[in-house]
Amino acid sequence: MKERIELYPELFEYYPSNGIIEIYNCVNRIDSDFESLLRVCRFFAAEGKHCVILPKSLHRKSQEYCLVFGKLFGTKYDGKCPDLWIDGVFYEHEGHISKNGKKAFRNMMNRGLAQSSRIIIEDCNVTYSFILSSILGRQMIGIEIEELWALNQQEVKLLYKSEGQHSHAAPVFNESVESLARK
Repeated sequence: MKERIELYPELFEYYPSNGIIEIYNCVNRIDSDFESLLRVCRFFAAEGKHCVILPKSLHRKSQEYCLVFGKLFGTKYDGKCPDLWIDGVFYEHEGHISKNGKKAFRNMMNRGLAQSSRIIIEDCNVTYSFILSSILGRQMIGIEIEELWALNQQEVKLLYKSEGQHSHAAPVFNESVESLARK
C-alpha cells in the first residue's frame, strides 16, 4: 500500500492589505520556477489576494490530489496540477528558454492552456499585437482563455481578460503593452 503524504499549506507571508501567501509543505523551494511563482504571489498578495503555491504533481486518484485539486474533477483540467491558487481560482505559470520569442510564446501558451485557462507567462519579447492575434486565433477554434498575465523582472501585468462573450484586451496600465517585451 502506498504511503500517504502529509500535505498542508504553510503560511509564508502576510500583507497589510490582508493578502496571504501560503506554500504547500511538499513544494520544492529550490525548483527553477519557485522564485517566479513567489514573485507572482507577492504581486497578488500585495493587492489583498490569498495566494497558494501548489504541489507540482499529485496522482489524480490520490487523496492528496482530491484535497488540493478537487475543484478540477469533472472539468477538462481533471488530473492536471496548476501551479497557483489565487482567491479560489487556479493559475498556471509558464517560463521559457528559447531565444525565439514567438516560438517561446506559442510553447508557453500550449503548455499553460493544458493546465488552466488562466496563464501567467514569462516575458518573451513579442509584441502585443502578436499576443492578441494568437489569443483570438485560439478562441476561434474553441480554446478557452480567461486571463493572460505577463511576468518580467519588475512586474506582473494583465494582458488579456475574458468577460464571457465580451472578451477584451486589457492594456490597463500607463505604458504601452508592447513595451513590456522590450524591458
